[in-house]
Amino acid sequence: MPRVSILLTCYNHLEYLKEAYSCIQKQTFTDYEIVAIDDGSTDGTREWLVENITGENTQVILNEKNLGTYGSLNRALEAATGEFIAVFNDDDVWTPEKLAKQLELFDTNPKVGLVHTNGFFINGKGERIEGAPLGFRFPTFETGD
Repeated sequence: MPRVSILLTCYNHLEYLKEAYSCIQKQTFTDYEIVAIDDGSTDGTREWLVENITGENTQVILNEKNLGTYGSLNRALEAATGEFIAVFNDDDVWTPEKLAKQLELFDTNPKVGLVHTNGFFINGKGERIEGAPLGFRFPTFETGD
């Protein structure tokens, strides 16, 4: 059983999917599986997933119809086998140490049941967007890291 199940949720973001997948491959923590789920994309995302998400610890699930974010996440959760779940949207990016730092926190604090990271919004070119571009600021917390 892998330590982490990465739920890669996809819907019509082929333009960003390759970079997102690259972020998973660059993780310094490697005891994970990838459960990629497509929610009815029509931009080539489905085909890209089938061709590129391969390997022993990978699964690709193709929804026959659009179920929405939570319907897709529930299907991916049913397929996941990891001890921990990491949700990763197809237009997100992670730093290479993200999973390693989170697992270290779990290992050193056994009473902790949920961890998060700070983040920020970026545009289609990967440039940071300040302020509240979606009507709210990215949630942040004073946790020291």
